[in-house]
Amino acid sequence: MSDYKFFLGLDENESVEYGKKSLADITDEDEFKDIVLHLALFTNGKFLKLIYAELIEKEIFYPCEIYLHADEKIADKLIELIENNSKYVNHLLVCLAWIGTQNVVDFFIKSSEEKPEWTEKLYVLPREYANEAGWIIDEKNQRQYLVNKKISVFARQHSNEEDQIQSKTFVEELSACKFCENNLTRVFETEISLNKVPFSTCLLCSCYAPFFMKIDDEGKSLWHEANKKWEHLDRFGFEMEKIKENTLVITNETRKPEFTISQFVAISKSQIGGYPTWVQDSDYLDCPDCTRKMQFIGQIDMEDIEDYSEGIYYFHYCKKCKITGTNYQQT
Repeated sequence: MSDYKFFLGLDENESVEYGKKSLADITDEDEFKDIVLHLALFTNGKFLKLIYAELIEKEIFYPCEIYLHADEKIADKLIELIENNSKYVNHLLVCLAWIGTQNVVDFFIKSSEEKPEWTEKLYVLPREYANEAGWIIDEKNQRQYLVNKKISVFARQHSNEEDQIQSKTFVEELSACKFCENNLTRVFETEISLNKVPFSTCLLCSCYAPFFMKIDDEGKSLWHEANKKWEHLDRFGFEMEKIKENTLVITNETRKPEFTISQFVAISKSQIGGYPTWVQDSDYLDCPDCTRKMQFIGQIDMEDIEDYSEGIYYFHYCKKCKITGTNYQQT
């Protein structure tokens, strides 16, 4: 697996030269895809813009996020492939989502309304593929992002002066989960629209079903009645191991939103803002009150807390209804 820091160190010309050399020298397709992925996420994509037509000719459409630097002309080529009944329809639709230009928005809307024959192969309408790239088409047929481009990165706390640090992560609440009876955890809080919003959850029950909390007028996090008990909890229920307060702290690291898109890149994933690192399919939560897609706020990767742990918690927020939501994925 490539080192993302190497790619961050390349200037525009160096990234192009490195890409050209890789294209000429590397015969293993998986190895080449890995390099292209890193060039997509950690450079400005100048080299990719030179070879998108060649990637299409070679039928390289995965990982789909390699197309995030493509323009409307490349989007048109992918749309043409779909309309000609390509066998790669699913991947092509995700590639289009990452391009996200106006012709993509128009195509998603039109094909979702007219439902041409190729849509019969799909499990969801084409417009739903926008979720894979962190946006939706709203009721006004406008693109609306589900992610925040401003990022705060978490890292494990190694300080010996922890008693001098005000607790900001993994604070154990006094109230308990109504299902498993473990105490709820305020994983972190962050400022949204000039208000501090706490993201509290049950670290156990949110592993099995979306878990929601309502923020009251005083800024406190309260149980939401939309929560559903895991059907096997009584049979397999167990006490959740506590995570020490301030195990993770905010760092000064600077990142771009796309750094955490792929689970296959060796970079720490715990952060507020940026794109979620979906382990499975994208799963932006629906607000239990207004049913609209909630905004993705941040994520915590258990491997950043303890070596060799797995699973990522994802945190969402509905600004209109003042509701937080948590879900979880693992391999």
